Amino acid sequence: MGGPAGYAPGYAPGYAPGYAPGYAPGYAFGYAPPLGYGMGGPTESEKTLAGLCHLSVFFAPVILPLIIWLAMRRSQPYASQQAKQAFWFHLSFAALVFIAAIGMQVYFFTTAFATVGTVGVGADPTSIDLSLLPGIFALYGVMIALGLINVVFSIIAAIQAFQGKPYHYPLLGWLSA
Repeated sequence: MGGPAGYAPGYAPGYAPGYAPGYAPGYAFGYAPPLGYGMGGPTESEKTLAGLCHLSVFFAPVILPLIIWLAMRRSQPYASQQAKQAFWFHLSFAALVFIAAIGMQVYFFTTAFATVGTVGVGADPTSIDLSLLPGIFALYGVMIALGLINVVFSIIAAIQAFQGKPYHYPLLGWLSA
């Protein structure tokens, strides 16, 4: 079954000339694309966008990766994938810091109100109960540690992204698809 004169032997009715069903356009019959074409790696603009998504932890940790992920998902797959990783990582750390801050407020107010009636009758009403400071310092320490972990992993990811290597944050490997 041959096609019209001048067309590839894989011509099939209903398909563009040179395209056969089941083959990638232009590379019919199992031939690989010429050198320099195809999936050669991310472009410089993709590397730059991906690196900026990871470094956005310093200026727009959730918004910038979300915008790049949604805007570039069809045209620049590497930048989109890295933006998706950065978005979920920054969002999860923002949620953890928010939960720690709420925990600190709950601890402070429950401890402060629980100690109101324990002061003796002759005690100075302006005295400060310092028993809740270790708990507050511990929660501040947790928030600082979370922030440092976020910054360190974001810098590592940015370095990998600027080099064009795919990076997956720890515990976010399920986002690779």
